[in-house]
Amino acid sequence: RILEKLVANTAASAAWLLTGAGPPLRGSGLPVADACLPGTPDRHRDRHAAETVTDLDAIYSPTRYWLRLSAKEWAVLPTSQKLAADTKLDSETGLAAGDLLLMETDRKKFPVAAGLCGRWCAVRVGGRPVLLARLDYTAPAGDGEPGQLEAETFRARLPKGRRIVIDAMPDGEYRVTETEIPAREQRRGASSRAAPELPPFPEPIRPADVVAVCMLVVRRFGDATE
Repeated sequence: RILEKLVANTAASAAWLLTGAGPPLRGSGLPVADACLPGTPDRHRDRHAAETVTDLDAIYSPTRYWLRLSAKEWAVLPTSQKLAADTKLDSETGLAAGDLLLMETDRKKFPVAAGLCGRWCAVRVGGRPVLLARLDYTAPAGDGEPGQLEAETFRARLPKGRRIVIDAMPDGEYRVTETEIPAREQRRGASSRAAPELPPFPEPIRPADVVAVCMLVVRRFGDATE
């Protein structure tokens, strides 16, 4: 009777009060974020978008949130816009602007390292902010050797040098032009031995670097955000 009065006089959900399932409040839902959160959604409320997704009691958990992909997300951009013309990916990601990725932040619910192969995850790579990545796993070559977990963040940045040209003009003035030199062009030059190598692509990570795992992808047609 007490529970019935709580449901009748508050916003508490009857299903949550009686069984513990679903969101605790009627009309509540999972928060939406426009970038990967560095932890559980309750600790990063300042990064939530105004939107929430309701009426999905079956998948509700306080450790989950929706990651909303924008048209500027690197995993969404066409391959030709990600990398230099002479660098190609094996395939497109299949994601689109406006898609919602259900991200689980509870490590107890993460698959083992081998089960992360092919999954979209939020990862922390090399001290950088948490990024969306597609993971790959290579089984150990022999007994006692660890498997290799790698993150494809689609953020390869070719190292660049600087070229400065000073032109002496007929009127006695000097014109200075400064341009960037792509790494592939540096390697062709006389100083190719000192040219930096391309960064590892994808990058090796540890299971502890995985912050969240995508459990579900929902496509919302016509909801692409700029």
